[in-house]
Amino acid sequence: MKTKIEMLNRMRKNTLLVILVGAVISFALFMFPSFNTLFHFTHGITWASGGAMIIFYISKSLLLFSFLVFISRYWLYRNELKKDLSLPVAVNDERIKLCWLRAFRFSFFIVVFLAIFWKWEESGFYPELWRTKMPLPYPPWLIIYGAFISLVASFLWYSRDVKRRESI
Repeated sequence: MKTKIEMLNRMRKNTLLVILVGAVISFALFMFPSFNTLFHFTHGITWASGGAMIIFYISKSLLLFSFLVFISRYWLYRNELKKDLSLPVAVNDERIKLCWLRAFRFSFFIVVFLAIFWKWEESGFYPELWRTKMPLPYPPWLIIYGAFISLVASFLWYSRDVKRRESI
């Protein structure tokens, strides 16, 4: 039984890693035109040109693809859990629930910080040079990405600590 639980824990970790990597790469592509206007990586890609919208659609397509991979892996994970009635209780014990609660708390503070940053950028309390020249749909996506990436990454961080304690 212990090997089945370890397999399911690894399966959950790998499933979350797939969606985390996809979201981080998609976020980097999404932020590229804004950072490009600040740091001038390339001079042709800005939000005013069509190149930035192509990058925007590529980032959203990548996010959709990683979400579809996540759904398929999660479906396999749920089917493995349904094979034995004691497995869901053993896999989602109180330590894992505590890890999720700590991850939700961390993600909440990240969302609050990003909302404050959004309003701070909107009001312009700092020099024009520091502004990221955000397009209109940018700040809500920044908050969504920040919440999702911080939630999954912090859960993986906290659950890593649980695994280390179990091996001692």
